Amino acid sequence: MSIDKQVLLTLRVIQWIFKEFSRVHKTSGKRYQRIFIQAGLNDEAIESIRKVFLSMVLMTSGNVKSVRDPSSYEAFKAKPLEQILVTNAPYMRFYEAIGLDVNAKPTMADYQMAHTLLKEMGSSSLTDDYIRQQMAKFSDASVQDKSDIKMWDMQIPKMLYRGLHHLDVSSILSLTNIGKTWDITRAVSTTMDPNTAEDFATEGGNSAILNIKNPNRVGFLASALSMYESEFEVILAGNLKIDKWSLNVVCSGLLELPDGSRRKETSILEIFSNDNSINIKSITKFKPNLNQKYSIQDSRRFFMNLLDGTQAHTFDIEDARYTPETCYAQIGAMPGLISDLELQVYCTLV
Repeated sequence: MSIDKQVLLTLRVIQWIFKEFSRVHKTSGKRYQRIFIQAGLNDEAIESIRKVFLSMVLMTSGNVKSVRDPSSYEAFKAKPLEQILVTNAPYMRFYEAIGLDVNAKPTMADYQMAHTLLKEMGSSSLTDDYIRQQMAKFSDASVQDKSDIKMWDMQIPKMLYRGLHHLDVSSILSLTNIGKTWDITRAVSTTMDPNTAEDFATEGGNSAILNIKNPNRVGFLASALSMYESEFEVILAGNLKIDKWSLNVVCSGLLELPDGSRRKETSILEIFSNDNSINIKSITKFKPNLNQKYSIQDSRRFFMNLLDGTQAHTFDIEDARYTPETCYAQIGAMPGLISDLELQVYCTLV
């Protein structure tokens, strides 16, 4: 099934109605029918809207495991759609208009459909010119005053975010492999809101926030269509080219005092990629000697050591109180001082 652009645009109009208009106005089923007529949609296109919408629902509030692998579907665990849908009146009238039975339980066939459709939905895009041109077709009162609908209500942003948590070593090595790609062709959830991505990333373990440049405004605008409007969700599919990364980490510095005693101090370091090297700078207290850098080619060894804590990275630190010969700092091999990593990854959808 190839998704018609007019189907995608109509769903963006519907989500705008859900987000803005239906909160203060009554929305009848006839209004949705008028919108379908004005968009030039026949019965086949309306059925396409039902399939695309249902695929979005199964991704955002259904069983994601079954979306990824429909063979894992277990019928006895399936819940009626009304339990994973918004059920206020404007939404219910929309479901009726597209022929969606809210009392039905999603089937394996539904998940197989979603598994296929979401890849196309997540890699779709509409140009600004196309949106402006097509919006002229809508004369319904809900969308008649075009001045109320801003382009950003209809369009995918050029920056999206995705929070990841409980990352294993292999994933971290992939996310810090500059110039390589991170595969999201299966379609994943992203957000327009960096704070939402951060909330997802803080659920435990090593984490990363993907800062995704999206120059061609690719993706499916779920947003107010889903149960979780506040997450500002965009379904995205494709490949992400890793441009650069950074992270903050606790570092231990061993300072030798004039009386011969030693004192351990801690500092927060920012470690970041730059051109062809890994650079280190201090956010608090002592500052590392910036002449010591790791090549990008050594990044695998760098992160392996950082994560398993078996080998320390030692480097000089600059501190006005002490001579370089009597103080140094370490990253790694410090039980209790290395917490879970929090990566910021900067990438581009290609």
